[in-house]
Amino acid sequence: MHPRFKKSAHAVLTNGERLIGEIEYLRYENPPHTAHFLVLLAQEELAKAFILALAYRGVIPWSKHLHRATQDHRCKQLLFLVMDHLNPQYEEWSRRGRERMIHKRHVDLPQKIRHAIGILRHEKIGRWESNKWFWAEDPNWDEEALAISNGALDEAKQDSIYVRLGRDGSVVRAPGKKAQFKLEDEVDRAKRMAELVELMIDKEHFSMDWPDTEKIFRILFTETEVEAGSA
Repeated sequence: MHPRFKKSAHAVLTNGERLIGEIEYLRYENPPHTAHFLVLLAQEELAKAFILALAYRGVIPWSKHLHRATQDHRCKQLLFLVMDHLNPQYEEWSRRGRERMIHKRHVDLPQKIRHAIGILRHEKIGRWESNKWFWAEDPNWDEEALAISNGALDEAKQDSIYVRLGRDGSVVRAPGKKAQFKLEDEVDRAKRMAELVELMIDKEHFSMDWPDTEKIFRILFTETEVEAGSA
């Protein structure tokens, strides 16, 4: 556990929490598009802190490519799925606990969580490491994780604050039209993401789903080469 990663994670966490606090001044706009844009920025900042927490715990090795991932919107957005799963809303957390206790069985991680980590490792960081490989057989990635990787969430973020133009210069979409988000849900997720990072930095055990999630990160990020064909 290198102390510089802990210090950096705390700094980024503090900034993410600052952004969440500033949403209070914007959330009562009608519609609250600027607040929506800001909360997604806060979530990206907290995902960056999550990456630093992973490095601090020695789960994934720090590298120039991991540093690049902290600056890439889509890489961080893929981690929204992972973080949301690790620290879910109380009702979901309670449901999983009952399932484990009553049925006394192990519950596997959902496909979208496993695939979000896989896409981050292979389709993002893996292709930064080398573009001279290809899949022997194209993977059938989870639709939600793949959509995030392809920019669906980033597009929604941009549409919260910018006017989108068509190639002919006409307005295709403008903020304030057909809002497709629930601000309170996004704020709640951001707060849970902040709580998760704080626990990761300071606690050994913090999520019932962490052992399986940690295992996947360790396996994928300690591979000597990507499981794909070579060019």
